[in-house]
Amino acid sequence: YSEDYHYARIFRGVSGAEWGLSMTADGLSGYGGLEASHLAVNVIRSRIEDTLSSTRCDDVSELIKSAILEANQKLDKPKRPVHTTLDLILMRGNELYLAHLGDGRIYFGCGEELVQVTTDEESGGRPSNYLGAEYLHYDIYHLTIEERAHIVKISLDSPEYYAPLFTKGFI
Repeated sequence: YSEDYHYARIFRGVSGAEWGLSMTADGLSGYGGLEASHLAVNVIRSRIEDTLSSTRCDDVSELIKSAILEANQKLDKPKRPVHTTLDLILMRGNELYLAHLGDGRIYFGCGEELVQVTTDEESGGRPSNYLGAEYLHYDIYHLTIEERAHIVKISLDSPEYYAPLFTKGFI
């Protein structure tokens, strides 16, 4: 039984630029995981896409942060807690934003090489950080094309394509 929810879409921003948004949320079993993963992805998607499609945004990292906090607030139900992990990738041109909570992983792939970009956050086989928690810790990264090339150790002139990838568990 899977309590995961995935989302991927390309949309146009207010300036006409194309944005790519991808998310994977892994709901925690026993904590309303299916409801949590769907709710988190839909709240974050709506906030990011609506904002970037209608207004000029000078601080995309702050937009992602506010979308995550809004989702967390909606998941923080005192009578019935619902929890989910989250991995998010938002791209525009040469810019890449990553957000990570929990034990999912984001990798960069280039040729036959995979490089893990995020750090697992788990304790005793369960995520130690997740949406729906009272105290939330999250990482948001803003990486340029030069920084991504450095992570996968390729030249900027390299014809090889590299892409961010999600996974839950082992490859």
